[in-house]
Amino acid sequence: MNILVVDGEKTVCDIFKARMEYENIICMTAGTVEEAWSKTQVMKFDLLIVDLQLGVTSGDVFAKEYRKKHPETQIFLITGSESDVSAKQLGVDEVFYKPVDFDKIMAYIREPINESEGVKLDDRDSMLLIDLSNKVVEHTNIVATTQALISENIEELALGQERIEEKVTMMAEFYKKINESGLLDTYKAVSRFLKQAATRIFWALVVLIGLFFFKGYIMDLLNAIFKK
Repeated sequence: MNILVVDGEKTVCDIFKARMEYENIICMTAGTVEEAWSKTQVMKFDLLIVDLQLGVTSGDVFAKEYRKKHPETQIFLITGSESDVSAKQLGVDEVFYKPVDFDKIMAYIREPINESEGVKLDDRDSMLLIDLSNKVVEHTNIVATTQALISENIEELALGQERIEEKVTMMAEFYKKINESGLLDTYKAVSRFLKQAATRIFWALVVLIGLFFFKGYIMDLLNAIFKK
C-alpha cells in the first residue's frame, strides 16, 4: 500500500511516516498542496491522509480534485474542529479530529492490508519512485527559488532605471531653466573674464620675478648707460 500524508505540521507527518514504516507501509509526506501534487505525478497512492487546513488551498478542495482523477483512492481528512459535516458531504471516506489519534487511524489502514498482501519497503521499484519524487520536489523548489530571485533582480533593475531616468530629467530641466534665465551666458562671460585676468596676472608675476632675480644686472646696465 502506498500512502501520502499531506499536513502542514511536520511533526504529524514524521509520526505518520515512522508508524507506517514500522508496519512495512510505503509512506510519503507533503507539507503543502503544491508538494502533494508533485508527488502524485510520479506515484499512484492507495490512500491519502489530508489535513483540512493547508493554507491557500484547503484540504477538502485538494481531496475533491484528486478524487475526480483517482476515484479508487481512499481519502481520510483530518480537521481541528468537530462539526456536523460528514465524510460523505466532504467527499472523503473518513474524517478524524485533532488531536490526531494515530492508533485509530492506523487501525483503519490495517483493514485493507489484512485483506491483501501489502507492499514491503524493500520493493526496489517503489523505493526508486520515492527517491525520484523527492528529487522532483527538490528541483521544483530550486526552480521556484530561482524564479523568485530573477523576478526580484528584474524589479531592482527596473527601479534603478527609473531613478536614472528621473535624475536625467531633473538635470535637463535644471539646464533648461539656467539657459532660459540667461545665467548660462553670464557664467560664460565671467569665465572668459577670469581666464583673461588670470593670464595677465601670471605674466605680471613673471615680470616681477624676473626683476627681482636680475635687478643687480639691470642696475649695472643702467649705471653704465647713464655714465656714458
